[in-house]
Amino acid sequence: MTTTLGLDLGPNSIGWALIDDDAHKIIGTGVRIFPEGVDKFDTAKEESRSEKRRIVRGARRQTQRRALRKRALRLALIKAELWPTDAVQQQALEERDPYELRSRALDEKLSPHEIGRVFLHLNQRRGFKSNRKKDRQDSEVKGMLGEINDLAAAIEKDPKTRTLGEYLYQKYQNLNHAQRVEDDHLRSRHTQRDMLENEFEKIFEAQATHHPNLLTDSLQYGKLGKQKYPQPPIAKQDAEQKRSNSDLNDYGIHGLIFRQRTMYWPKSVIGLCELEPKQKRCPKADRHAQRCRLVQEVNNLRYIDPDDRDEKKLTDEQRALLLGQLSQKEKMTFDQIRKALGFTEAVKFNLEKGKRPTLKGITTDWLAAKAVGKQWHQQPEDEKDAIIHLILETQHDEDTTEAKLISTYGYSQE
Repeated sequence: MTTTLGLDLGPNSIGWALIDDDAHKIIGTGVRIFPEGVDKFDTAKEESRSEKRRIVRGARRQTQRRALRKRALRLALIKAELWPTDAVQQQALEERDPYELRSRALDEKLSPHEIGRVFLHLNQRRGFKSNRKKDRQDSEVKGMLGEINDLAAAIEKDPKTRTLGEYLYQKYQNLNHAQRVEDDHLRSRHTQRDMLENEFEKIFEAQATHHPNLLTDSLQYGKLGKQKYPQPPIAKQDAEQKRSNSDLNDYGIHGLIFRQRTMYWPKSVIGLCELEPKQKRCPKADRHAQRCRLVQEVNNLRYIDPDDRDEKKLTDEQRALLLGQLSQKEKMTFDQIRKALGFTEAVKFNLEKGKRPTLKGITTDWLAAKAVGKQWHQQPEDEKDAIIHLILETQHDEDTTEAKLISTYGYSQE
């Protein structure tokens, strides 16, 4: 007996039917229903069931890394003789007003332990630094950056202030709790990382004149010298003492305070390509991936002429014309495709049967041309690939990307 099993696979059910081909009859049918794998299924707010757990886990990791950074800095300051080992002395220093010390440090000589207290406070409030390109379009981040720019303008406008700490200390001196006025607060201010870095350098330089044997260049920046962060993350944490010592030697006090983990996607978790099994899958925004998708869809495109009602493939000329136009556009509606190919409105395409409105083009090229002009489409293909690979690279920061685009490919800063 020859049988055929038919399956209807859905997101939360599987329907089946078993047919006896010889007797031309249905042996049995049924359906198995199971819970869908996501919450708020089939809605605009669909989300993974692991999302809440992932967010909480990320918060735990962030808290743990912040605590490790603080502990490593304390150990490094003890080694550099900028922080006492006695718990009573540490408690007394922690009760000192850090804003006063940050202001005094620009002009007066502080004790080594007071300098350590200043560095600990800079580490506690080290300012905002985004390492995600998409933050530029985030409305919340835009509002935060607006507040930061207003604060920077106020510091620059005030002739009596040179650093953020000095500005906040003057605010504190004029603070009247009985009669509060707008913008008189110290806390809950959005600050930029470079504000704190600038203050650190000015304080270190000022205090180095009083403690030349203690505050050396190697202590400030380490043997690797001043550099841009973030650095690649450490895969395994060594013992705290060992880690703080090696990091202090490599990056100095500046690196221990301001170094930030890079945002990256481990290459080990990226699977192999189905078409090229010896190579890793390329990113969705890669021009090769988008070209592959585009060619596949155009090859699958069929049109139905109402006169003969048969599905027909595009000719080589029609296919080349459509590929050429879609290569430079974000998308084309089927009406635009009909017009481009010289078809009448009565002609229908197989891919629009499911109420699909458009065919996507090569979005990456369209975005690049939108940013730098139509001359993008006249550049050599290998050069366009190199530029997109540079932009998609996650192992370096945006400043490095911009510098290479300017120096190597002649783009302006804008």
